[in-house]
Amino acid sequence: MSNLYFSERELGQKPRTENEVGANVWDGLIAYINGLIDNGYFGDKFPEMCPDNDGVVGTNKSTMSLAVSAEFPEIKIPLDASETPPTLFILDFLEFCHEHIAKPIQGYFHKFWGMHHLAFDIEAGQPEFRQRVNRIFSRNGMPLNYKITGKLLALPLP
Repeated sequence: MSNLYFSERELGQKPRTENEVGANVWDGLIAYINGLIDNGYFGDKFPEMCPDNDGVVGTNKSTMSLAVSAEFPEIKIPLDASETPPTLFILDFLEFCHEHIAKPIQGYFHKFWGMHHLAFDIEAGQPEFRQRVNRIFSRNGMPLNYKITGKLLALPLP
């Protein structure tokens, strides 16, 4: 099954000639990454502990925010659409996200607190992240693609 939308199957993909991350791309990345944060995808590296301190239950947004601010002062967690940071900072931030992401796997359900303790699968989380970001780039005509290493590669312009 193809992962292309109808218009892409009928008309072909948009030429990948956009060199700057525009508001549409930034907004899409914000929606996606904030959702990942809310769903615990960064909990392996930035763990939010269960109140009983017996397991990880999500992403600690404060800790992640501090780590992001230390490397990318222009980018704040939660991500904000009010201003699009410079393209190179966004691309660096995406590589940071790839390095720190892991798919959360629900484990023990803690009835008292009403939450699952989580385990993490890096090998499942990173490809999922690459695929989604690559799709956003492709749909918006950006000549970038993730390599399996998690590094972004500039595609040759047509």
